[in-house]
Amino acid sequence: GEGGIRWEIIDGQFQMDITVPVGCTATVYIPAEDAGEITENGMNISEQPDLISMIGMEGGYAVLSVSSGTYNFASQTNDISNED
Repeated sequence: GEGGIRWEIIDGQFQMDITVPVGCTATVYIPAEDAGEITENGMNISEQPDLISMIGMEGGYAVLSVSSGTYNFASQTNDISNED
């Protein structure tokens, strides 16, 4: 199957849409000072343990492992920019 990723920053909120093909997993890095501020489709990631596992924090990023599926992640951030 096809996988993909798209991200943007709107008013200080990082938003990422990813698709992980059936039968695959992905390691996802999301800019965040605290994993508790990350949501997936409006729900805190801790509320979806069957699909999303927290690996740890690394250099200002939350590192997640996700199962196959389509995800919409969001986190508040003031540390990155999509400006040239």
